[in-house]
Amino acid sequence: MKRSVKSYTISTLLCVCLVIVPSAKGYYTNNYGDYVGITAKFFDVTETTFTEGTALYNTPTLVGDSLQFNSLLFASFSQNGASDITDGALETTIGSKPNYSIDRIKFNEFGDTTLSGTGSSSTYSSINNSILIKIREIDDVALTDPCTFSVDMIFTPADSWNLADDGAITGLDWTGTLTIDITSKLRELGFSSGYATLLDLTMDNTLNTASQTGTSALILKKETDGLRVTPIIVPAPATIALLAFGSVALLRKRRG
Repeated sequence: MKRSVKSYTISTLLCVCLVIVPSAKGYYTNNYGDYVGITAKFFDVTETTFTEGTALYNTPTLVGDSLQFNSLLFASFSQNGASDITDGALETTIGSKPNYSIDRIKFNEFGDTTLSGTGSSSTYSSINNSILIKIREIDDVALTDPCTFSVDMIFTPADSWNLADDGAITGLDWTGTLTIDITSKLRELGFSSGYATLLDLTMDNTLNTASQTGTSALILKKETDGLRVTPIIVPAPATIALLAFGSVALLRKRRG
C-alpha cells in the first residue's frame, strides 16, 4: 500500500520536493541471483520496477522446481479523482538439467480488489500480466534465431471492475492462471522435432486504478504465495527410450 502524504510547512515542503520526491517514484532494479531446483534452473532472477522506485516482487523462494514469491508489494490505490498505475517486470532465464527438457510453464497469481462510493465506469480497477518467451536452445543446441512469442494471463472472475457495472465491492478475490505449452509452440513455429532446454522469460505485471470525487479503487496481489512460476520439466526422449530399454532388460532378466 502507498503511504499518504503528510502536511508540512512551506519551507519543509520545498525541502521534500527538492530532495525526496525524485527518489520516491520511478525506476528500480534488483538481481536476486540463481536458483537450482530438482530438474530446473533459474538464472539471473531480476525485477525491474517502472513506477514505484522500490521492490515489488522481492526475494523469491524455490519449492521443488517452482519459483515462489511470498513478499509481494504490488498494489494500486486511487481516491477522489486521482489515478494510479503500478508496473513491474520480472526476468529470468530457465534451463533444464541434463537429459531433461522444458515442456510447459505454469503461472499462478492471486489478489483482491475493492471499489467504494457511488460513481460511473470512471472509477475502476484492472490487472494485466503479459509474458514474453524467447526460446534460446533446443536439445542443448543454441538457436541462431531464437523463437520469440508472447501470451497474456487469463484472470477469473475478470481482469477489470468498475462502479457502473459491478457496483461497490469489498475484497473481491481474483485469480490469474496460465499454462504455456512450450513443445506445442515449437511445433507451431515449424520445429518438427526437438525440445526446449533453455529460454528467457519476461513477465510484465500491471495494476491500474482510477477514481472520481467521493470514490476510491484498490487492487493488490496477495503478499503470501501471491505469484508462482513453475516450469514442467520432462525427461528427454532419448532418456525415456533408455529407461524403457533398461526396464525391458530388467524384466527379461527376472523372467529368465
